[in-house]
Amino acid sequence: MERNKSIADIFAKNRAEELPDDVWKMFVYPRNDSKFDLKKWTKSTVVEGGRGSGKTMFIKYHCHPTIFSKNKDIIQLEDFEFIGFHWRPDTFFVQNITEHLLGNRWESSFVSYISISVLIEFSKLINNVINSKYDDEKFKSEISGFQLPNPILETLNIKPKPLVECLEELEDQQYFLSQWINSNNGEDAPFILDLTSSMNLVISRLSRQFNQFSNTTFNLFIDEFENLTFDQQKVVNTWVKHSRNNSIVSIAYKKYANITKQTKSQEKILIRNDFRVLDIDAGYADDFENLAAEVFLLKWSQYNDLPDSKKLLDTVSDPKFVDQRRDESYVSSIKKFVKHVLPGMTLKEISEQVFIDSVLKNKLVNTITQGLKDNNSKLSASSFIDSRYFQASVVNAALVNRKSSNINPELVLIEFEKYKSGKNSKYRNWIPNNLKGVLLYLYSTTNNKICPIYSGFDQFTLMSKGNLRHFLELCHQSFSKLEDIHEHEEFVDIVPIDIQLNSTKYTSKLELDKIADLGRDGKYLKRIARRLGRLFSYSQSRRSQSEPEVNHFSIPMSDKSSLKPEVFQLLNECLMWSVLFEEESTKNKTEIAIEEYDYVLHPVLSAHFNISPSKRRKLSLSITDIEALFIGDDDDFQKVLQKFEKKWNLTNDKLQNNEIWEQLSLYD
Repeated sequence: MERNKSIADIFAKNRAEELPDDVWKMFVYPRNDSKFDLKKWTKSTVVEGGRGSGKTMFIKYHCHPTIFSKNKDIIQLEDFEFIGFHWRPDTFFVQNITEHLLGNRWESSFVSYISISVLIEFSKLINNVINSKYDDEKFKSEISGFQLPNPILETLNIKPKPLVECLEELEDQQYFLSQWINSNNGEDAPFILDLTSSMNLVISRLSRQFNQFSNTTFNLFIDEFENLTFDQQKVVNTWVKHSRNNSIVSIAYKKYANITKQTKSQEKILIRNDFRVLDIDAGYADDFENLAAEVFLLKWSQYNDLPDSKKLLDTVSDPKFVDQRRDESYVSSIKKFVKHVLPGMTLKEISEQVFIDSVLKNKLVNTITQGLKDNNSKLSASSFIDSRYFQASVVNAALVNRKSSNINPELVLIEFEKYKSGKNSKYRNWIPNNLKGVLLYLYSTTNNKICPIYSGFDQFTLMSKGNLRHFLELCHQSFSKLEDIHEHEEFVDIVPIDIQLNSTKYTSKLELDKIADLGRDGKYLKRIARRLGRLFSYSQSRRSQSEPEVNHFSIPMSDKSSLKPEVFQLLNECLMWSVLFEEESTKNKTEIAIEEYDYVLHPVLSAHFNISPSKRRKLSLSITDIEALFIGDDDDFQKVLQKFEKKWNLTNDKLQNNEIWEQLSLYD
């Protein structure tokens, strides 16, 4: 077929704000739908998730433009049971609606602005219903004549007419109110509306006049709740507290955001009593790889015909097809296709590549030779290298560099001979525990080499850490570089591994640079990410790989309460903007220091620092170390590096790999 779209441009749209309000056939309805079915919830919802987790897309799916989408072939009566409205604050604008600027009129102005916005949504709702494929022309004709209640018409000075025809007048009133708020000229506000009474008035008239709305729950989703002032949040929380069965106010915000649960009274909103929490990150985590595969195919189908593309488009957004999409053959087929487009390499294949590439092979030989020399061994490096057993040979590069009472080159050689002869040996554990770390070491200490562990669909999903925005960015950059190379050639539907690697490296650096623009402390968050990345890179540069794949740290419970307030604040900001992830600690090196949480550097940054995207091993940092990393000056941070440099015996490595260590210094 003739392609009239750039596949790279299609994948470039990775934000819900870049998509229309109607996301039918764009939103992938979760297979584990029991966690996401808002129709079963009779209380307000708090939708929380990290940056780029899909909160806004999820909300759009539950709002009227999607529910009554023109692209939806069948609209049923049950579709009227839950209707959402989406309101997302203009951050700059709402910051002007304060007591400082508007005096005691700020609250009525804030409430009026949201109220007029909701009335606009009611007008659009009716228009969407009329233009939908709902098969009841009599109802459509009758609802087209539905009028705003007289009290609202009089307040807004609008002549009686059908609500669907009031859209422009309502938008005009919204404009006048916005201008009044921005001018702050002391005159009276153009109008004053109350949200609760306005919504209830319209809803009661709709439900009495039309059976379709008799059991409808209207849910107003206030997105980016954290961007409201605390006083504004208290107003919204009061609506949450006093939501009714058919008129609910819900909120959405970034996980770990600094928000209040206070209302205008002495009460607070309470989980279970007033709302339920929907954690988007946790909900998607178990099925993210399958979700990413379907999203990939949805994007791909805009560019290239697939045998089942129409079927895919007709099913992914519809809850009725969830069971069909759970079928193993379906899941297997979509992942097989995506892995064909984005091929990767196994650790075994990468190990074999070390023997094929002369530069990497020489690095392997030199690393083993140096380890034998440091251990005063008379053995030859060739004794530890066998092209028939390349995984074990690669791992030997680390093993012969270790110095301990229970391992030395002679013992390693004995085990190697056992392994080669098919006998039971320690390589059963040595290979899975060390192979990836050694491969990263060999590639990172060789100029202009990127380790292939950063390629392939599986690794793209791993590095994305449940974040579709990162996954789509990795795909976008890969296709962009592919199209640059094949600009005047027939399109190739496989992205070569070398192109993926360069794209991943670029994306990793791009995401690191973006951190500086995240919130008010962005430049400090970027500094923290760079310092942690550099520290983990130091660990990765150990020839012995005695603790391979370090990419997270832990804070002992006994020490956490001693952190300075500014460190706590920055740690929380890192979590809110997904620079770090907080996870329950799974391994403790001692029984004395019981560690409460692990803090993982986002794996999308791993390629930039040449570290593992997998969560494997961690550093236990002291209070002094953490404060130096988070708020210390350059000298404080250098002391931390020097401490671990000494602990890990990296002095010789610095002398032998001077160019690589100069690169490490650039990470900060």
